[in-house]
Amino acid sequence: MASLQAAFKEAIQQYFQLEPRELSCEPMPDRHDRHEILFYEASEGGAGVLRQIVVDPLVLPKLARIALEICHYNPATLDDLGALTCGKACYECLLEYSNQLDHKDLDRNLVRDILANLMRTEVVPAGGAGSRAERMSALRKQCDSELEKRWLDMVDKLMLRPPSDAQFFIEAFSTRPDFYYREYNAAIYVDGPPHDEPDKIKEDEEITRKLRSVGYAVIRFHHKANWEAIFQNHADIFGSPVGSGSDKQELAVVTLKFAKPNSEDFTRDDQARCRTEGDAAIESLLRAIKLPADQTLKLQYIGDGSSTYWYEVALVVTLVAGAPYVMHQVGEVLQQGGNLAARLAILMTMTGAWLKSAAWRLSPKNPHSDMNPKPGCFGQKDQLDRRYKRCRDCGFLSKCTQTIEASQNNE
Repeated sequence: MASLQAAFKEAIQQYFQLEPRELSCEPMPDRHDRHEILFYEASEGGAGVLRQIVVDPLVLPKLARIALEICHYNPATLDDLGALTCGKACYECLLEYSNQLDHKDLDRNLVRDILANLMRTEVVPAGGAGSRAERMSALRKQCDSELEKRWLDMVDKLMLRPPSDAQFFIEAFSTRPDFYYREYNAAIYVDGPPHDEPDKIKEDEEITRKLRSVGYAVIRFHHKANWEAIFQNHADIFGSPVGSGSDKQELAVVTLKFAKPNSEDFTRDDQARCRTEGDAAIESLLRAIKLPADQTLKLQYIGDGSSTYWYEVALVVTLVAGAPYVMHQVGEVLQQGGNLAARLAILMTMTGAWLKSAAWRLSPKNPHSDMNPKPGCFGQKDQLDRRYKRCRDCGFLSKCTQTIEASQNNE
């Protein structure tokens, strides 16, 4: 069992492209009495990739094939390709730092036939009422619109986790999400064109705010939004899409926020202009990146909100050999953009203060009037006005004059 655990852990990491720290496994009930193996994603939230082993019937056979290769066997013939270089186990197959306590028990030869049999297995989900097809059919019958059916079709096509309920009524707030995930307390709304009306937008936002305030996860799928991107952005609930976008990688999610004076509402035209200008700003930064010939980098709309309008885009790159280079370049550009924004903020503040000060100095003043001194003015000699022999920055007050004269007498 220890050998099977080590082989499958490495196979899962390779197949789903996980870092060692992202995947953990434990023998059950303990390492001295092994009857089962528990695999789980160690990173907070996780990406839901392990669910695919159950949802996609082709994944487990593929993992078994990869595990055989890891153990130095030819999956087609079961010939031992490591007979001359590896005995029971080595650091090229089952041995690693994290399983040192199991090293004495690891033997790749013990799992060859088990893995060969698993290559020919078919996975059938155990839980839920009926098969996946039956559950999806039951959910479709409860849909109130073609848009909701289209949403379910995409869930099925991408082999995502199906919702537990349709038209689930949340009595405390008198709202009925189109779909509901009981395990994650997640309310799903599929918003058609009627939800574009200003009054309906406000109503939807108020419902979302109330539900989230008591712990519900609320996800809205606008009819014009990129649904697949929303699914990917909430992989902890829906799982990761199967067979879609496998050659792409999301590098970053950028949220842009816009506000009007006096917290005025944004119309749909306002929001469209915000997105156009926001995309143009991000793309102007990305144009500084020199991409390899076989690489693309694009913005992918995720979702938005209104009132104080915000929207999110993902920076998506094709997964080829040059991906790390592009990731570095994107990071460099975003960092420079952030630094530029910070520098601009400082420079704008300094420039604004200078302009106000210059305007004050250029304004006509009575040198004998009794004005309030400017904060921080101590009659510095370098601020001496040569016409009146008094300080410019404090309104030419007598106290500043006295301070300056005392300074001059001490020289």
